[in-house]
Amino acid sequence: MVSDFSQAYWLYLALALLALFAVYVILNKRRSPSEDAEAIADVVKAGAETLGGSDQMFAPSPAFVAKARVQGMAGYNKLYRRSIDDMENFW
Repeated sequence: MVSDFSQAYWLYLALALLALFAVYVILNKRRSPSEDAEAIADVVKAGAETLGGSDQMFAPSPAFVAKARVQGMAGYNKLYRRSIDDMENFW
């Protein structure tokens, strides 16, 4: 009985390794560099179209700023400087 199990074990192990190798080969099928460059360009273009470009800025409303814990960039810079100068007490 033990020898039957060990023979089946090795068979299952060999089949599992063969399946893993097949998946590896399929996933690593290479495209040409020009296809990769084209795909990357498509992703960049789609990102720019979706986000409207990287140079757009949207200022928060005055009501939002009034309720914020950090008041503008000056307040942020002050907190940042405090976090660097006095780490133990800040965090």
